[in-house]
Amino acid sequence: FHPQLPNEPLIFVEVALLPDIPAVITPLVDKKAETVHQTSQYKVAAFYSISNCESGLRGVSMGNFLIKRVAEQLHAEFPGIKTFVTLSPIPGFIDWVAAGADISDEKTGVQLKPAVRLAREQSLEVLNLANRSWTERLSAGWHPDNATEKEKSALLCLASIYLALGSASRNGNPVAKFHLGNGAKLHQINWAGDLSRKGLRQSASLMVNYLYDLSSVEENHERFTHGEIDYSRETMSGVYRRVADFNPISYMVEGQRWLTIDGLSLTAMLQTLAIPTGIAILTTALALRQLSARLAAR
Repeated sequence: FHPQLPNEPLIFVEVALLPDIPAVITPLVDKKAETVHQTSQYKVAAFYSISNCESGLRGVSMGNFLIKRVAEQLHAEFPGIKTFVTLSPIPGFIDWVAAGADISDEKTGVQLKPAVRLAREQSLEVLNLANRSWTERLSAGWHPDNATEKEKSALLCLASIYLALGSASRNGNPVAKFHLGNGAKLHQINWAGDLSRKGLRQSASLMVNYLYDLSSVEENHERFTHGEIDYSRETMSGVYRRVADFNPISYMVEGQRWLTIDGLSLTAMLQTLAIPTGIAILTTALALRQLSARLAAR
């Protein structure tokens, strides 16, 4: 509300109170979906729609930390809610992929690492939109349920690059800019999150959770104004899995990077140690085999 218009809302936010972080939009908007009635089960507040009530205000920011203010009010009313996330669309993602998936920008100076650049190029080759457009693929019946594992991997890889590495650029995703600029963290990309025609057309059904950690909203906001994006390991896991498909040594290096930059993590440790451990086991097995052969020949 604005002081000059006390009885007319300027913007409203739709929120679902849930036991877990949502990955799919349908249960949130389906009136027939099962509802959680016990307030003790409310652990997550999920923001899934933000709308301007005045057409003349479209495209106008409603101020920094909008979601934070709403989250604080919800937490005051429901103290058991500790997690505040969105379930957001990724408009323009498929258009970006069809245009070549470029995130270069003079403002941010983003430069993809060679391994990530390779994963991007291989993902574009799998989708092959230059020879068959996304509209043609949808018309032919493409759906997340019948997508190949390579297609799924390619789309998740490109979405990770688009959001985690390109959101701060001039041509970054507008929804991502809004939430990251309000201090959110890029938390998780969800496969088959929006199966509507619009969702399939604009983002191949992908949706994303932005996480609002109330203790770090201001810090994340400041970082984003300087071109830095706070994102979880899970967000970039699609890229690193894709890197591993083409260059296992690069994957091992990325795992080491996670340990150095993001701190100790069981996942990062396993990713770092898996390949060298496998190589060591294979080398030992071959050496023992040769030794056994020599002993048997004596």
